Amino acid sequence: MKKHLILCFVGLSLLVGFAVFRLWVNAGQAEEQLQVADQALAAGDFAKARELAESSLFLHNVQSLKERAWYVAGTAFLRDMQLHRSQRLPKAMEHLGQIPRQSPWFPKSALALANDKLFEAKSPLEANSMVDDALMEWPNDMALNNWKIVWLTVCHAPELAEPYFLAGARASKQNAEETELLLRTWLRSQFCPEQIETDFDRQLGGAGTAEFTNDTIRLERWTTLRRWNLADPRFDAAITHWYLKRGLVSDAMEQMHLAREKAEHYPDPMFLFVAIQVFCETGQLENARQVLQPLRDLAPGFLSKVSAARVALAQNDTKTAILELEAAQQLWPGPIDPWISQSLERIYRDQTDQESLIRADQLRHQQDRLQTLRTKLQELLALPHWEATEVAAIRDLMLGLNRTAETGLLAQVVGASSSAKVQE
Repeated sequence: MKKHLILCFVGLSLLVGFAVFRLWVNAGQAEEQLQVADQALAAGDFAKARELAESSLFLHNVQSLKERAWYVAGTAFLRDMQLHRSQRLPKAMEHLGQIPRQSPWFPKSALALANDKLFEAKSPLEANSMVDDALMEWPNDMALNNWKIVWLTVCHAPELAEPYFLAGARASKQNAEETELLLRTWLRSQFCPEQIETDFDRQLGGAGTAEFTNDTIRLERWTTLRRWNLADPRFDAAITHWYLKRGLVSDAMEQMHLAREKAEHYPDPMFLFVAIQVFCETGQLENARQVLQPLRDLAPGFLSKVSAARVALAQNDTKTAILELEAAQQLWPGPIDPWISQSLERIYRDQTDQESLIRADQLRHQQDRLQTLRTKLQELLALPHWEATEVAAIRDLMLGLNRTAETGLLAQVVGASSSAKVQE
């Protein structure tokens, strides 16, 4: 009897061991299939990608591999324009919807769905909401924050992008490729947004593959996005400012008044910021003062300080204007904002004392240095890859602006690049 029990135990152990071995082998096969599926997805062979990803789900029960397979299969369905949207969207949701919010594949799936909502469903409000929702779970995800920087840039609101750059810079798990992408996107948004805008406009269809963004394409982009989302006043703000920059004040006023009712239901800091500028330039100072407090409530930093300076300048309150301008200059993007330094220079130059004139000359030199910095950064950002020399040049430029977050990430980029070369 005892011998029989021992034999049964040995037999059971062998069966369990064999089952574990099969699961291990199957998981390995699934891993190999998913690697091929990844390659197919990157190459645009969506049918092959989803076939391999879906079949891998039957080989194992490893949760991390399942989440990866759901992402690959779902994304392959979303991107396959050979299928009608009514075919591909339900299948994509069937896969992507199974990825838990805590999964590292969740931010990627949210971005895939957000881009589909934006460019295919023509629903920018839903796209932005999806990314905001994902950021609630993954506040430091580099790709999610990178998307927000792009979005704010093409919405003519790069002044609001810094929190997303800083959040992405705090990511606990960073690789050189994602770090460099975040840095490039951030620096482009602040110093040469045309590069970001061109990529977006081409994807949106407003610019051809050989076209670059210009003022006409910008206006078309904002008009299109406003048509797709009539409730959001941020696009009206961009269009209003477009007219204002060209001295078409009456057209700017018309655009602003058309959007005032929606702005009351959907408060937007950029709309209030532009509205104050319009009111100041048209002498409606009481209206400008009334809008200033709601802006302070929504955006108590840079935008509020600049707007308060505009109101003070319109009222010939030089003392208050200087205080607000100098306060704004301490907040990003104040150090690189040409209007602030130009306004301060004019104020000081209008004063006849020697100290004020010296300060005005300093501000003029500061503007010249900033223009040189902007030109150099544009050249560096146009390069497809950064070597150690380019990284050092960008670091020096950032140090000149007392920017520590950028210099910290640049050290990671050059460190990873050096390690990769050593391994080669």
